[in-house]
Amino acid sequence: MLNKHEGLLPVIIAPEAVVRRFVDAGLRPDGRAFDEARDARLGEDPTLRSSSAGTLTIGSALARIGATQALCTVGLGLGAPGEPFVKVGVSVGTSGRELSWARSVELLLADACERVVERLERWTLALSVTCLWDDGGLLDCCAFAMAAALADARLPETEERGDVVAVVRSRATPLLRGKRKDVVGLPLTCAVFGTTVLVDPTAAEERVSTLVTVLCREDDAIVKIKQHPGGPVATSPDLIRACVHHARRRAKELASLLPQ
Repeated sequence: MLNKHEGLLPVIIAPEAVVRRFVDAGLRPDGRAFDEARDARLGEDPTLRSSSAGTLTIGSALARIGATQALCTVGLGLGAPGEPFVKVGVSVGTSGRELSWARSVELLLADACERVVERLERWTLALSVTCLWDDGGLLDCCAFAMAAALADARLPETEERGDVVAVVRSRATPLLRGKRKDVVGLPLTCAVFGTTVLVDPTAAEERVSTLVTVLCREDDAIVKIKQHPGGPVATSPDLIRACVHHARRRAKELASLLPQ
């Protein structure tokens, strides 16, 4: 009989063989059930509140999913005519992810944000996401950090004083005022390994599976479904539906953690 701790070293060396051995036995190398996600948490870091040159930080969040960590800051910058309203930057940090992965995540997050955040009169919205640690589910962690940072963000009032626009931080309103706090969608990535769906995969499970990411809200509304390229098998409609089912349950868990 397999022990849940057996294979944690071999899974790094021969991940497909080890994952298959556990899946065939109805287990996962880290002891979770197929449909069980890792614990998610949100934290605060006072250093995230500091503003950089030309950008005013108005929201932040530090997200953890298992051992995977990412942080996000939301900033305001002065926009020029014709400039994109939302700018998302993803830094891979020490995660080992390729820059092409970061660019694809930037596009996904920017698309989700642009759909729901109203254009501001004189500001552009700058979201900076930094990957701190990757044990799988890094896209989920980045998207969760973004959702939490947007829910945390407060838009300061401005006053025109001649040629100067003054920011009044003491009078601020929620950036998502009048909208659901989970409006950008909450993430779940599933690994399709053969005909088995593994919820919230670890890094080893990701490497040997087809990945499907679903962004949805607590009310079950689907924001985005993304099947990642490069997977070993094609996913069937039934497997996609299973991923959506798990994502809707996960969205309710994550929504309860968002800032009020």
